Amino acid sequence: MQVPREIVDRVEMPKQSPEDRRSNFREVALGLDPELAVREAKRCIQCKTKPC
Repeated sequence: MQVPREIVDRVEMPKQSPEDRRSNFREVALGLDPELAVREAKRCIQCKTKPC
């Protein structure tokens, strides 16, 4: 039985620009907003054959 699935591309984590990084010690990764987090959560992470 084939399970239909939509291939969802990986969401790129927003990051501070290199210019901003030079002047602070904050985390480089800015985190996902709720919309991006939901999109990332919809990705299949259990596949044995990973196009994901």
